[in-house]
This record gives sequence, structure tokens and C-alpha cells, in this order.
Amino acid sequence: MRPDGMMWRRLGVVGLCALLLSCAIQDPPRLDVRVHGRAFADAAQLVFQLRIGEGDRRAVGGRVYALAPEGIDLSIAPAEFGLRDADIRGPVAVYVVACRAGEARCDTDDLVNTPTCSCEAPIAVGLGQALVEGLTRLDIFLDPFDPRCDRDGDLFLDCDREGCCGSLDPQVVNDCDDVQRDCVGAAPCDGRFAHPFRAAELGFDATLTDAQRARHQAWCADGLDNDCDGVDVPCGGDDADGDGVPAPADCDDADPSRFPGNLEDPQTRCSDGVDNDCDGGDVRCDLDADGVDDLTDCDDTNPDRFPNNPERCGDAVDQDCDAYDPPCISADLDGDGYLCPVEQAWDVHACSGDGPDGRAQDCDDLDAG
Repeated sequence: MRPDGMMWRRLGVVGLCALLLSCAIQDPPRLDVRVHGRAFADAAQLVFQLRIGEGDRRAVGGRVYALAPEGIDLSIAPAEFGLRDADIRGPVAVYVVACRAGEARCDTDDLVNTPTCSCEAPIAVGLGQALVEGLTRLDIFLDPFDPRCDRDGDLFLDCDREGCCGSLDPQVVNDCDDVQRDCVGAAPCDGRFAHPFRAAELGFDATLTDAQRARHQAWCADGLDNDCDGVDVPCGGDDADGDGVPAPADCDDADPSRFPGNLEDPQTRCSDGVDNDCDGGDVRCDLDADGVDDLTDCDDTNPDRFPNNPERCGDAVDQDCDAYDPPCISADLDGDGYLCPVEQAWDVHACSGDGPDGRAQDCDDLDAG
């Protein structure tokens, strides 16, 4: 089986057909689902997430179903849906979240992370399980959705928090990583990418398809238990991340942007906390190429400013990074032809009387008048 989006239809219409592998010529197994939610008249959408099978070869899918276009009002009658597919046989779990009006979506384009579902205002949640053999009917009853039980926004509940899962089976729906994080760079550090209705997180030797291998490379050793089976699989294979350098020569065979010989220079990949070329350190930036890195340079965008650079006085620029632009020392600052010899930058440049050479000295060398 392969993960993909799932297609539900109103009861009596053929449902999922090419999305979980193939359609049988003979009458396939059928799953009829009724969603009960009399207390939730304001439900505008139902987010379905489906898991067929168990363990490494399970298939998963997700879809949003809008109720108003079909004239469905949960306060009046249950919503009825049918699902047919040759591969629906066996244990099936259907997880449903009811949402108020607003954006609700399931991303089915990303073969690695699908399904990733969300909605702006979840109000109810329900779970149904069945062993599908031929025609199978399943009733799902919605209970109120408590926002405190879903801190990362993936719609799955933290059953370890008291009162969060109610009648739902925690073995099926418990979110093993319900932590909201501020992620930098790629998304896998986010707890939204770990819940029990993800595709299986496979070891490299268990992968059979390109999608499974891509998922292994993205999920292995990423610090997340992506499918909530209790294991973050280690990276495997000769070159698990496909960067051309096999393990163990590759310092991170789960990240294709890190390998020996990769470009890591002071003007591009630098000071980012990542050892891109596997030399054991992160290159500091020298964006202005003046030979001084960004930790020492007072202005790493100006090649005319760095420590020990010769200073030019009186130009309002601190060339030597000492936080000071010295005034210029001159015997005739105001250029009036009368001298006031000085030797210190902080001299007031005020002289009086005749100099030792008999020439008149300037009484105010900052005023040519």
C-alpha cells in the first residue's frame, strides 16, 4: 500500500478507487460510515483521516468534506459516506474532526508528509474502527474537541493529559509528540509532523518504493517519532540522503546538504550553525571579504572597516573599529596661512604671540577669520 489522499462519496456512490493502489473488477469490500453529531449544528466541514492496515504496510489518507453543498446538517441527521476499494479489507480506523466555517485542508501533494490536515476551528472529534470484510457499516459519534489537548495543531489529541481523549481509544489516536516548537529551517522538528495516522516510518532495508525511500531519508534520525510507533528509525543505506557520499564518510547521512567537500565559504554558507562540509566546524562569515570574520569585524558589510585598518582622520568613518574617528592634526586647520603647531589630537588649536621662528601664530586655528 502507499500513502495518498482518500476520496469519500455520499453513501451509495463508488468512493476511493485509484488512490490506495488499485480497483478490483469484482465487487470490492465496502465501508459505509455514518457520522453522528446532533450537538454540533455549526459544523461546516468534516476532516477525515483514514488508516488501513497496521504496522509497516499500512496505508493512510486524508480529505476535507464540506457539509453545506450537500445540504448536510448534523443537528438533523447523521452524515453518511461510503468508501470502496480493493485494499480496504482488514483493520480500518477512521478519525473525524468537525470544524466550523473557515479554512480546512489536507495536503495530499507531498508524498513524504501526507496526510497533513488542519482546520481553523475544530469543535468535535470522533473515531471509528472496523474489521472490513465485504460490506461493513461503521458509526462514529462526535465528542467536543478541547483545544488544550492539541497544542501543536495537527488535530490529534494528547491522551496523556487528563480528560483529553474521553471515549476515544488512546492506542489509536494518542499524539506522541504534542509539542509546539519554533522551528528553524526544515519542518520535521515540528510536532505537527508526528501523529499516529502518518505513513509508517520505515528503516532503509524495509523500503520498497521511491516514496518510501524519500520518506526514510526525510524522517530517519530527525528526533521525531513520526508515526508514533515508539521508534525514530536510524538512517541506513549506502547513501541514505542521496548526496553522493555514503555513510560513514558522510557526517550526516540524513541531510543531503551536509557532506565532505560541500561548499562552505565565508560569503555563502557561513555562521548558520551547520557544518555543511563535515570538517567539524561552522565557517564564520566574512561577507565583505576583508579578512576579518563577523565576530570580530565591526561592520561585515564594509571592506573599509575592520580592526587594525589604517584610520583616516576627520572623515566621520571609523576605519579601525575602535568606535572613534579622530580629528585631524594640522598646523593650520582653518587654512588661513597662520600656523598653530600642535602635536595632540585633542589640542584646542588656540595659539597667541609669535612663534620661535618669528612668525605670528594663529590665535584661533578653527576660524579662518
